[in-house]
Amino acid sequence: MSKSFKYDHIDFKPPGEVARNAEKGLDLRRRFDRGGTEIGVARARSEKPPVAVPRHD
Repeated sequence: MSKSFKYDHIDFKPPGEVARNAEKGLDLRRRFDRGGTEIGVARARSEKPPVAVPRHD
């Protein structure tokens, strides 16, 4: 039996524009060999393809 969660009705996948901006940021980082925090870079890499933000129910 499946458990229902409070936020099941919400789509936590970021919009396509977020993925495009993440790709742009990663491209700039490659070109100039600098920029972005470790966490920001990891999140940008996870946006290809866009994935839902992890939930903590």
